[in-house]
Amino acid sequence: MVVLAITVAGGTLHLRVHLREHLAQRDGEILATVALARQYANGSGATLTQRLGNPADQLALALEISQIKEGVLGVRLFDRDGHFETAFPPTLLASNFPVKDLPALQALQPVSRFHERAWLGDYFLLDAEPNLPASRTPLLEVNIPLHMRGNSNLVAAAQLLLDGHATAREYARVDQHLWLLGSGLYLGGALLLSGVLLWAYRRLRKAHALVEERTARLLRANHELALAAKTSALGSVTA
Repeated sequence: MVVLAITVAGGTLHLRVHLREHLAQRDGEILATVALARQYANGSGATLTQRLGNPADQLALALEISQIKEGVLGVRLFDRDGHFETAFPPTLLASNFPVKDLPALQALQPVSRFHERAWLGDYFLLDAEPNLPASRTPLLEVNIPLHMRGNSNLVAAAQLLLDGHATAREYARVDQHLWLLGSGLYLGGALLLSGVLLWAYRRLRKAHALVEERTARLLRANHELALAAKTSALGSVTA
């Protein structure tokens, strides 16, 4: 039972991590697709190249993308090497993009991170943002690669910081379903294992009873043979 519990718990935790990563990446993939669609809609060729080559226009594009998503707290813009360019609102602190995540962006893959208890003072000047909570709060960080149509080179990267309460609620629902699934699997496995053990125990008891019966028969036969031998020997002596 202990091995079964460990196996089910391990599988549930592995699936939990995978589903959480998928939920976090989902918004990044959607917004990256929207970024491409907006780029295509706003021009092509030299016009698009010029637009994406200007940090101010890159930020404008990122702000345009952020309007389709509720709960956006701020937007940062990085150059192709991950260096900070600009941000909105101005109270958003300057910070370079993490080096460990830069290869994914350079491969034109969105990168998302969910912070369950983020301190907004690490991101904003809280004294200038009275509407932001001063306590720790869920935060979803979505990083989107910006590149030109038909070109695989990263031009810039937009980072959207979103209120993470909706994502936290999704995580909680996923956890509830996973633990219910894990509990069902454990109970079903435990019942099946108990049934197999009970069947094996009954077969073992039956085999043990059969061995005892055969042993008793052999003992009786040996006893009868011994009595017959003694009787024969006594008859010979008397004769």
